[in-house]
Amino acid sequence: MVVNPQFFNYKLIVSSLVLALIALSGFAYVNYSNQKQVQSFLMQEHKLVENELSEMLRRYDDLETENGSLNSQLEASKERLRSILDSVKTLEPSAALVSRYKTQLIKLKAENESIRALVKSLEIKNDSLINTNQKVETSLALTQTQLHKTSTTAKVLKTENNTLEKTNVTLKSQLEEAKRIAIVNMNAEGLKRVTRNRKVTTNRASKTKKLHVSFTMVANKFAEHGDKNIYIQVLDPQNNIVSNKAEVNFKEKSLIYSQKEVVNYRNNNLDVSTFIDIDEDKDLVKGTYFVSVFHDVELIGSTSIELK
Repeated sequence: MVVNPQFFNYKLIVSSLVLALIALSGFAYVNYSNQKQVQSFLMQEHKLVENELSEMLRRYDDLETENGSLNSQLEASKERLRSILDSVKTLEPSAALVSRYKTQLIKLKAENESIRALVKSLEIKNDSLINTNQKVETSLALTQTQLHKTSTTAKVLKTENNTLEKTNVTLKSQLEEAKRIAIVNMNAEGLKRVTRNRKVTTNRASKTKKLHVSFTMVANKFAEHGDKNIYIQVLDPQNNIVSNKAEVNFKEKSLIYSQKEVVNYRNNNLDVSTFIDIDEDKDLVKGTYFVSVFHDVELIGSTSIELK
């Protein structure tokens, strides 16, 4: 049997082409399958980037702060997020695009965490300030309450003090009154002469050479004991001083007296008797004579005598 070489070569070539076509078809199938997987992976990554950007934007919306500078920073970050998110939604996914967005996403996450940490720090400080402010308000309220109580107490004490001052003034006045020296049994009479054994009285002005004044200083345990200056003043019917002895001054007061007696008072009843000489060159006139007794300048007793 004779084989044609040309036919054999043609058959070999056809076989080779078939094998090459089969191999190329297999490669194309494998390549198509790989491209489908890569495309699916890119779509998934693209969706993940979109979801993460949306979640970050939502978290930014949840952040609240009263700090103006931080608010401006938040708005700038949110604007960048919106811009990138819009780009992700509109552009077809590709490996380069996904890679670039992931790089931006990492930076945005870092920025987001930094801002959230700053907001958290401000919230902690704000809470601390609120707590401190509440403590200050509580302390202020307590202080105001205490001040009100103190003010009320001060008013009460002032009222009590005024009452005590009035009481003290009253008691002081009563004590001064209680310490006053008093006299009883006061008597005044005219004398025409006095001998060793007796006194010769008269009610005639022309015959009167002396005036006899007597009284009893009453016992008083509250009065100071010791020497007491007793002044006797006699006024004639025309209010002229009889037997002008001298004048004594006590601060803004003064007294012209007819007779001065210094008596030793021991807080017991003490009888006092004194004689007032009538000036020899002066005759007494008819009428009523007024006799007053002073302890210093304080009037402690008085009486009168009628001379004819």
